[in-house]
Amino acid sequence: SLYQEAARLSAIQSMAGMCRSAASHVRKNNADPAIIPQVVAFVLPDLLTTLEEEVEVAVQAQCARSIGMCVEDAGNACLTTEQLAAIADSLVKVLDDSKERVVEVLGARADREDEDEEDEEEDDYESEEEVRMTIEQEEELVEALIMLVGKLIATHGSAIDPVLMEKILPPFLTMIDAPVHPTQARLGIAMLDDVLEIGGAKCAHYVKLLLPRMLQSCTNTDSDLRQAALFGVGLAATMGGAEFGPFAHEAVQVLRHVTGQPDARSEEKESATDNAIASLGRIVALHSDSLHPSQVDQVWVEWLGDLPLKADEAEAVVVHRELCRHVVANQAGVMGADHANLPRIIAIFAQVLETEGVDTEVTGMIREIVNSAHTNVPHLLGTACKTLSPALLLRLQNCASSTPAPALTQAKQPAV
Repeated sequence: SLYQEAARLSAIQSMAGMCRSAASHVRKNNADPAIIPQVVAFVLPDLLTTLEEEVEVAVQAQCARSIGMCVEDAGNACLTTEQLAAIADSLVKVLDDSKERVVEVLGARADREDEDEEDEEEDDYESEEEVRMTIEQEEELVEALIMLVGKLIATHGSAIDPVLMEKILPPFLTMIDAPVHPTQARLGIAMLDDVLEIGGAKCAHYVKLLLPRMLQSCTNTDSDLRQAALFGVGLAATMGGAEFGPFAHEAVQVLRHVTGQPDARSEEKESATDNAIASLGRIVALHSDSLHPSQVDQVWVEWLGDLPLKADEAEAVVVHRELCRHVVANQAGVMGADHANLPRIIAIFAQVLETEGVDTEVTGMIREIVNSAHTNVPHLLGTACKTLSPALLLRLQNCASSTPAPALTQAKQPAV
């Protein structure tokens, strides 16, 4: 019943609350930190049993989230090797059970499609609704498991490597290599993204295992999978260090293929394209020594030409910040000979100011760049301003220091 489900959820959440209370008590009262692992050891076995045996998928998902909360609240190195292994074993079992349920509902739908139904249209609707609900529930569960793994990586670093490599990653890799439903491949890539994003440079040794699957998924027809993979390539470039080098040329080819498609800026594909552009910029910035010089030059030209980003607002802020840093560093590929690209860069800044594509930090960086351009290369700033519409020019003026640069004032066009 709903009451029983609510009671189970409450019990699960209260166990996570015990870990949080213990951690809070130690922090506020300078108490013996040994209390925390004792509480974890008390609640973890029951939580893992519930995770494995709970019949309601939504309750399983909450149980996974509660375990993750316990790990996060308990802090770094809070689990023993045995506890890490126990969590990994439970996680793998739950993933296997989830996959079986997806296979079962898809198989049942296929069987119904083979039968002669009197009310075919109604049966088709009911079948599709059952499949949709099952897939959504299982997706929520796997996302909760991914979150849990992320908490383990964040709090245990290299200590989790053995169970991550031997137990946890294999089922996620299978979800990518042989998905029983498109959402499974996307969830598998999401797990790989988290390994690199949360683990950082310490997880660089995973690049050779993860990146080929990401590159293969970059051109998949499923938009969510494609976007997750394109984002992951940028993470691999950022976190992978020397491990990424052997893949740099292939990665650039794949990403340029994505950004060069005629419909790359269509509504369905634009967010993924933004991620591809972002990843290209990180590869050429961090791994130019693994690329041919002519390829480096061409990628910089294309990267600058594809800015600003608009669809993926969170990624846009990051990339526009990276552009500012390249300008401040006088990066040759970005700036061009004799700062020839500065008018184009100023135009990009004007387009992103006062939008969701910047935050306070980026706006401040743009202000410093514009004022520096006024001091050092006023003729280039003036050239840029003359190409801007009145609205964009006003954004630059608003961003500039309290006394607008003369180049901005002189270029101001009369209101129509």
